[in-house]
Amino acid sequence: MNVVNERQADEQNRKELIAGISHDLRTPLTSIKIYLEGLKKGVATTPEMQEKYLNIIEEKADNMAYIINQLFLFSQMDIGEFPLKLETVNIGDELEKLIAGLSEEYNGKGLTVSLVENVKENFVLIDVIQFKNIMENLLNNSIKYGKKENGQVDIYCQKENEKVIIRVTDNGDGVPDEMLTQIFDVFYRSDKSRNSAVKGSGLGLAIVSKIIHRFNGAIRAENVVSGGFSVIITLPVIGE
Repeated sequence: MNVVNERQADEQNRKELIAGISHDLRTPLTSIKIYLEGLKKGVATTPEMQEKYLNIIEEKADNMAYIINQLFLFSQMDIGEFPLKLETVNIGDELEKLIAGLSEEYNGKGLTVSLVENVKENFVLIDVIQFKNIMENLLNNSIKYGKKENGQVDIYCQKENEKVIIRVTDNGDGVPDEMLTQIFDVFYRSDKSRNSAVKGSGLGLAIVSKIIHRFNGAIRAENVVSGGFSVIITLPVIGE
């Protein structure tokens, strides 16, 4: 591909990214406007209905705030202006605490999250807040593109050759094999690969990839033979 074609492809990808983000923001905004109009016109005639409408508006506003925060995070990392607070962390203990906190939250969203296998006394250099962001992005991805009923995510953490391997596996339909290397690309429309009619920006996995590389780690994806989709994170083990 020559320079002109690369620029044209990059410009097209950026247009698709903007279109995806616009869609992600337009959907909750439309809902907010509808429910606000219902409140103004007195459609919600009881305190219970009014509370329901307000709760929906709050939820959709939170969705928009999340998308905007994700976009800000990605743009800051993309231009190298997002500092990380790296610290030495016992990854087994951190994962156990993190999943214990997230499992109840995501169970309420219809996703069962289990820490199936874990390591002990292995230390890595990470930003704890951004590590949580990584796990939330992966779980949100499973909700968006995985099974709508009985969604399941199993997390395995193992040590191999002075590296910690974290495998996050859902029970969805997986992705076409030829697309596995593309899903961490910011311009990649992941909805095409996850057999979903939902359109979106796909920023989540791109953010995950950027953070992992800032941890001097690696990330890849694969389909599970028995069905499902795995994201595999590799982090170097360091001394305490």
